[in-house]
Amino acid sequence: MKGRALLWLVLCGGGLLALVILTAPTQLDTRIRLEREGSAPFDAEVFYASLPEWLGTTVTPVDEPPFEFLADTTRAGTTYMFVSRAFAPDPDEASRLLAYVARGNTVFVSAHVLGGAMFDSLGTADSSRGELRGVRTEWEDDLPWLQRNDLSVDDSLDLWASGVDGTYGFPFTVNRATLYGLDSSRTELLGTQHDSDNIEEDPNYVRIRHGRGTVLVHSAPLALTNAALTGEGDGEAYIAGLLAALPSQPVFWDDYTKPYRAQAQTPLRFVLQTPALAWAYWLGLLLIILLILFRGRRWQRAIPTVKPPPNAQREFARTVGRLHFTHGDSRALFKRKRRVFLDRLRTRLRMSAPDLSADAARRASRRAGVPEEEGLALFAVLRRLGKQSAPHGADLVDLDARLDRFFRHLDAPARTSASGEDTREPSGDGAAAPALAPEAR
Repeated sequence: MKGRALLWLVLCGGGLLALVILTAPTQLDTRIRLEREGSAPFDAEVFYASLPEWLGTTVTPVDEPPFEFLADTTRAGTTYMFVSRAFAPDPDEASRLLAYVARGNTVFVSAHVLGGAMFDSLGTADSSRGELRGVRTEWEDDLPWLQRNDLSVDDSLDLWASGVDGTYGFPFTVNRATLYGLDSSRTELLGTQHDSDNIEEDPNYVRIRHGRGTVLVHSAPLALTNAALTGEGDGEAYIAGLLAALPSQPVFWDDYTKPYRAQAQTPLRFVLQTPALAWAYWLGLLLIILLILFRGRRWQRAIPTVKPPPNAQREFARTVGRLHFTHGDSRALFKRKRRVFLDRLRTRLRMSAPDLSADAARRASRRAGVPEEEGLALFAVLRRLGKQSAPHGADLVDLDARLDRFFRHLDAPARTSASGEDTREPSGDGAAAPALAPEAR
């Protein structure tokens, strides 16, 4: 009864905890995933769905590394779009991306953090930052809504291109990353943001010429999220102006360089991303653990000790021997002893197809380590009794004693000669016959 009461107490406590959790205010999902099929505030579902209308062209998702996708060098007149928290292609990917741009294509990158060989070659050294070279981003401060868990602070971004120039407001802070290391000889400024003191304007959107194509670099990907495009503010107008710099040509949307790509491939993705299902999942695991802790102790049983079956070979041999001896069947008893003897010559002395000849007796004597005369006498007794139809009981007793003395030598340590060598005859493979453990006679 005590265990059952404790179990009911735990179940009631778990139910009360689940009720409190389910009725608690929903926390803001602050994960910046920028996934095209995500409905969280900082996914890019609305932006991706609106791209065909804004650009007047097709948008195709690409779920493979840029290095593999750009192996086809025949693509021309297309745009490759990357929207992520960070974008830093390795040297091999950078080489193919730059070659892709040089053939007349366009690459659009919107990311908080930039790095790698691609941006090294697109920018120039910035004397104010020492040896740093290339296009990079710099944070003035962290995103404040990550600490306060709300989006109540307004923000604004500027566009400078003709026809879309102006200031666009957002209901939350969308950017604190600015671009530097720009090569003014081939860079066109398309957008800016105000610094933290609202005094200077820092670049956050530029067009960089490379070969016959261009690279568009944008450092405010939060302006492309669901929260920016579905809430108050000028999010949709800003995106329309932002995309006005892109040519109207087929677009490839990168699905590979996403921060939560590894997690997105797991089967539990939908369950763990839905708050109600996630709580049900974790509560189910908790109940299973409690069940194991409280019920497992009652289900446990001591495992009985199972002794190995005894070796009854010796007793069986004694019983069969007594049976033959009692009934006076000396011939059958002799045949059994001879068969056992020949079998032991094969297994213990490694003699293949042994017989009762004098030559076999000499070889068996050398391998068993017994005097040759004793071995010849034993084999002679076996040949003599084999010719008799009913061997005498005394002869069988004498044979048993001889067999016992013959094989007893195998259980003793190997004898050595005066020179220290083993006197036993090697087995067929050139090694001395091993002295094995005694077996039942």
